Amino acid sequence: MKLLSDKIVAVVLACAVVILVVFAVVQTNWTNKFIRLSEAQREASLRTRVSIARSALAPILQRYAAGIIGKSEACAQASALLSQMTYDDGESRNYFFLNAMDGTVLVRPYRPLDVGKKLLDEPNSIGQYPMRLVLQSVREHPEGSFVRYVFPRPPSQEEEEKLSYVIYVPELDAALGTGTYVEDATVQQLALLRRSYLLAFLLASLLAVPFGLFLLVVRKRNAALVEEMSKRRTAIEAMEQSRTRFQTIFETVNDAILILDPGTLRIKEANASAQRMFGYSGEEMARLAGGELLAASPDDGEEGAVPLERTREHGPQTYESRCRGRDGGSFWVEISTRMARLDGEDAILAAVRDVSERRKAEEALRESEAKFRSLFENMAEGVALHEFLYDADARALDYRILEVNAAFETQTGLVRENVVGQLASDCYGGEVPPFIDEYAYVASTGNPLVFDAFFPPLDRHFHVSVISPKKGFFATVFTDVTQEKISEQHLKESLHEKEVLLKEVHHRVKNNLQIISSLLKLQMLSSGPEAQPPLRESANRIATMALVHEHIYQSPSLSSIQLRSYVAKLASHLLRSFAGDKRIESVVDIPEMIISVDKAVPLGLVLNEVITNSVQHGFAGRNDGRIAILGELKNDVLDVRISDDGVGLPEGFSLEGATSLGLQLVVNLARQLDAALEVASDQGTVFSLSVPL
Repeated sequence: MKLLSDKIVAVVLACAVVILVVFAVVQTNWTNKFIRLSEAQREASLRTRVSIARSALAPILQRYAAGIIGKSEACAQASALLSQMTYDDGESRNYFFLNAMDGTVLVRPYRPLDVGKKLLDEPNSIGQYPMRLVLQSVREHPEGSFVRYVFPRPPSQEEEEKLSYVIYVPELDAALGTGTYVEDATVQQLALLRRSYLLAFLLASLLAVPFGLFLLVVRKRNAALVEEMSKRRTAIEAMEQSRTRFQTIFETVNDAILILDPGTLRIKEANASAQRMFGYSGEEMARLAGGELLAASPDDGEEGAVPLERTREHGPQTYESRCRGRDGGSFWVEISTRMARLDGEDAILAAVRDVSERRKAEEALRESEAKFRSLFENMAEGVALHEFLYDADARALDYRILEVNAAFETQTGLVRENVVGQLASDCYGGEVPPFIDEYAYVASTGNPLVFDAFFPPLDRHFHVSVISPKKGFFATVFTDVTQEKISEQHLKESLHEKEVLLKEVHHRVKNNLQIISSLLKLQMLSSGPEAQPPLRESANRIATMALVHEHIYQSPSLSSIQLRSYVAKLASHLLRSFAGDKRIESVVDIPEMIISVDKAVPLGLVLNEVITNSVQHGFAGRNDGRIAILGELKNDVLDVRISDDGVGLPEGFSLEGATSLGLQLVVNLARQLDAALEVASDQGTVFSLSVPL
């Protein structure tokens, strides 16, 4: 019996050991499952909240993608929206954050001073760089990932471990996320849970055999209960997420949202935008009827209720109406209504958008169009709008007349009704439309073009300006200049006649001067030796002036001559006249330039006197010599230098004391030219003249 008892005890102990081992394994598994379930629930909660925030940003991102707003405005609206979206995570109020990918903080509600700063290089107390960790996680997993780091908890600012979930928002090039703090209390609770399980294990070990079957039954019932609770929790979370998403959108959209009772049309709820738009508080809104609020005046309440009743009976409605605010001011709105099921009850959902600015813009556009139409119709110039027609190879074939103004009819003689909508080739005749190459260039490149042309179909001259408002289209602004062209041609003919006459006058003056020069030379042949030099000098002076007139009638211009050729001919003429048997070389280096007759005559006379003086007096006792005439143009001043390699000037010579007629002429002509005159004698004679032009 004892053996039996010992055997029974051994069996019981063995069973207890087996139960202990099995319980330890099960207990460890359950603990790990509990920890994983807690973490999974926490991560699922973070994912859900970030998804809600991303959904709330969708309208802003859509307006940005459509080009309605710019990126800076989209960032500003997103920041304003996220700053208002705080939530209760069970321990404290929590928030969403938004960071640009360059490390700039865009949204951080509990640390507003950080907004706008780049915090890539800001470490925490354990040497981590939270901003870098967040951005690195987004770059590696743009669809969403978790990241752990130590971060100050508001409002105490004590650093604690934080688990965040972040996603990439490509439209804003930013990281959107939220997080929760992993408190020590959670770890302590888990430790307490393990100790309680251990104590329960010890107790269960003592009662394993009698309560084994009971525990199995309880476990099965608990499993069923946990499954049922899990289903209910999932359903509740789904409803809460839907409600949160709706509430977030309801409170953050820019449009006014009204929820109305379909029976009484009373306002049950109004979002913040509606309160701002109409100037009423939420409590005041609840005392108003929808038709009364959505009418231009209190007397129009019944009229304002008609579309709401139509929504109830016929479905969604969209219309524009004038509404009034609390201050009595009226404004235009666009109202979209539809039936909805909210919290198990039917309701009319009305979205109200202020379109006052749009209607003002439309009115301004209509006024602008009217002004431009009036300008278009009353312009003195003819205006025509055209559209090009192209073949399969994008070659311009013809162009169609789209619109013309009244001046078009006046200047072309064509009737608007007969040309608008017609092809140019049909209106003007001919296989090739007029000026198609010029017009095609403007329509394809957008570069404007201005030209004068004779228009054979109308037998008229036009001044035409061509512009292209967009590719494939062009507009012509033209003026009939036929009379101007005729007058211009008459003027050209008259001017040509006068030019011929003036050239003939210069030719006759030159001939008369040459006759006078020849008479002086004949007089010189019959005069004595003392009279010949003065007569020769006078003849050369006259020849110098005659040479100017010769260049004038040979020149395209009647008021100026080519200086270089004039000086070269003048020097050659003087050397032939005075050099005789002497071999005197002349070097002329004058710039190619045009000089007026007023400057050419006195300058030619100065050159005549100086060259004559060099030939007659500079080479006494010599049969050869060199005269150089050099010129340089600097800053509208012509510097002329006449030099020879002769005997030079007598000692003590000065221009002021010169008594000869030639040198006195040089001084007076220099004054006439307003020129600076200098004389030097260094291995010959040098006359320098600076003539302002």
